[in-house]
Amino acid sequence: MRYNLRFEQWVPVPLERTFAFFANPNNLPRVTPPELDLRIKSLIIVPADPARPTFAGTGSAVVVSFRVPIIGLRMQHVAHITVFEMNRFFRDQHHRWL
Repeated sequence: MRYNLRFEQWVPVPLERTFAFFANPNNLPRVTPPELDLRIKSLIIVPADPARPTFAGTGSAVVVSFRVPIIGLRMQHVAHITVFEMNRFFRDQHHRWL
């Protein structure tokens, strides 16, 4: 089954700074609720811009594990960046497995 989700949120910070934060997958644990205990297991970065090697451009992949609340089971999840347009948006495709 496929789902498409789109999120928008206003923040009182310049666009370039906000985009830089979210384009760096190392910030995922900072935006994930602490009870999920998110851990980055694998990170393959295809830089969107050689001057910004931490920006996960098209072709990048992130594998994380997290703890499922209540049952405590850890799950793994992979996200592939499929489209990246600097300071506009990026699109990722997600898969999960136990």
